[in-house]
Amino acid sequence: MAKLVVLYTKPEDIEGFDEYYRQTHMPLARRIAGARWSLTRITGTPRGGEAPYFLMAQASFDSDEVMQSALMSPEMRETGKDAAQMVQRFGNQATMLLGSDLQ
Repeated sequence: MAKLVVLYTKPEDIEGFDEYYRQTHMPLARRIAGARWSLTRITGTPRGGEAPYFLMAQASFDSDEVMQSALMSPEMRETGKDAAQMVQRFGNQATMLLGSDLQ
């Protein structure tokens, strides 16, 4: 299984970010063919410290080929453009990573 992982740092306006993310950004992301999304709110580290990330979004795809097709799609370009505008608006950063499950 292929995966796209997006790690977001803590935004300056948490409530505004959450609302925008759920109501505007995720509806765009859910249009990406072949992607199954899961979201994780990062709450801390095992030792009780503050984590370097606030939110992890993960899209799973059936194969690398399906993921590569999705990455080149107009829906992904629109979602990526929205993500860039979103982090600029809310004062945080996004790190995108690609991976695959180990056998």
